[in-house]
Amino acid sequence: MSLPRFDELDLLTDWSVAYNVEALGIVATPDLQLTCRQTLEAHQAMATHWLLVAENTPVAYSAFNSCLPDIVQIGGVWTPPALRGKGYAKCVVAGSLLEAKSGIA
Repeated sequence: MSLPRFDELDLLTDWSVAYNVEALGIVATPDLQLTCRQTLEAHQAMATHWLLVAENTPVAYSAFNSCLPDIVQIGGVWTPPALRGKGYAKCVVAGSLLEAKSGIA
């Protein structure tokens, strides 16, 4: 688990759009794609999101949508449907919380 690489942001943008459609019922539009990309770039700049990779395959994503000195709020967590049920989301969330606890976030 680590901060996503810049070249992974296109994939994560697609994941973010899928999350918004599935979890929030938002209609996929070019504006949604742009908004998702901008949100990811902000997370990247603040180092407040993580990507879990298993055997060279991105498998889960987690982000903080709010951070205070002693508390964080987990934002969108996503695992592609074909990869669900394997504990990947649990791992990326746990890893991000461990990083926050150690003062990295």
